[in-house]
Amino acid sequence: MLYAAVLLAAAWHSHFAMLSNDVFPLRWQAAHLSLHHPETFYDGFFPIGYPLLLRLGSLTGNPVLAVMLLQIVLASIYVLLARQVLQSMLSEAAAVLALPLVLFAPQAADNILSVTPDFLAALCALAAFFFLIRQDIPGNIFFAGLTMGAGYLFRTHVIVLGLSVVLALFIFQKKQRFRMALLFCAGLLPFVVMQGLLQVWSGHGFFENAQAFNFWRMMYGMDWNNPPALGGVSVLDIIQANYSAFFAAYWSSIIQESLYIIPTLVAFLFLFLRGRTSPNRTLAALTFAALVYLAITATGGSPRNVAPVIPIIATDFLFLVNLAFGGVARRRAMARAFGMLLWTGAVLGSFVFSDHAARRINEYSKVERLLNVNSKEAALKIYTDDFDFYFPGLHYQTPRESGGWPEVGLPNYTEEFPHLRDSSARILHDDLVSSGIQWAMFRTPPYDPRGYESAHSDTTLFHLIYQTPMHRIYRVE
Repeated sequence: MLYAAVLLAAAWHSHFAMLSNDVFPLRWQAAHLSLHHPETFYDGFFPIGYPLLLRLGSLTGNPVLAVMLLQIVLASIYVLLARQVLQSMLSEAAAVLALPLVLFAPQAADNILSVTPDFLAALCALAAFFFLIRQDIPGNIFFAGLTMGAGYLFRTHVIVLGLSVVLALFIFQKKQRFRMALLFCAGLLPFVVMQGLLQVWSGHGFFENAQAFNFWRMMYGMDWNNPPALGGVSVLDIIQANYSAFFAAYWSSIIQESLYIIPTLVAFLFLFLRGRTSPNRTLAALTFAALVYLAITATGGSPRNVAPVIPIIATDFLFLVNLAFGGVARRRAMARAFGMLLWTGAVLGSFVFSDHAARRINEYSKVERLLNVNSKEAALKIYTDDFDFYFPGLHYQTPRESGGWPEVGLPNYTEEFPHLRDSSARILHDDLVSSGIQWAMFRTPPYDPRGYESAHSDTTLFHLIYQTPMHRIYRVE
């Protein structure tokens, strides 16, 4: 409860700030879900779980805030599961130190307050780890597969973690390894089939997705305001077109994740050599699954992919600390003192972070007042290159944007919001006028440098009206 209370207080202090812009396209999809239009159930980047949750949240009138509060409540379950997992594989003192590392890792705390599917996917994965280590629970392997499958409905890459666990069961189970793997798959596969059939019903392939976009982004970078039109190009097509660029980008991603991969790899080597006891064998299996998962998902180049295995990484780190400083781990009083120090630092850090977010939201409110935005219609008469921007007084309503992943992953999105070209001042101006847009707002520094230079270079078409610390606002003449 203390963890949830800290998160709630930090969220309140930041004016319930959104920490990720992914929620806005997901909310758009949720609002457009219709059984009469099956294509609305397809998203090239996210499974159906979160849009459905946001649709249910819309019954409150503010789905984004409702889901944020739900995730804060579920954070208490995350704490209980994390404690059980850590205490099962570490000494009591080491578990005390590991817990705040798990709870206040950015991939946990930030995701809870970001209203993105990553926290719920990580919660389901943690529940799967819990069942895997609790051999005293009848049907524990099946329930582990079931909870991992539920996580797949929130984030596609969870299937990679699930398959990694299956491989670990084959390798590390001494008895009935085939039965264990089949039981896990029996729990996992119904969710995979459910999502696949939903995609087929929506007019797409069983495993179809837009992950080629992420590979392109990893290899060549991304102009988010002008995402590439890849069409039917597959991941394999992109890799085959330039092997050297792929391997260079993949190695760069591995280096970026080395903070997670290196302790996990070192811990696995020690665990593999010491794996006679049941806790060591279990941790070795989960560490192996985490390593395989990290190696595969590094190809997407997304730091949030680490979220489901943060508890395993933290466990591995404290396992290594135990090896190096065993005397400390045996002194419970010292461990508790260090644990309290970690908790205090993490709580203070949360409020420093929320204070920074609050200043950003105050800036957003200032723009809202300057432009007298009091309705969704008024908000959509403003264009911005800042994908993070929203109007706090209008239930997280965003201005008009162009580009981003929804243009690639969401069918019919560009029918409602056609792409706005920024290759010249005249072209940008004409597209804005044809879309009924009266204001153009660019972030400082701009997310779309070309669009900003186009607007800034022609004062006859774009007239600078306001300038705030974070934005420059032009009237579209």
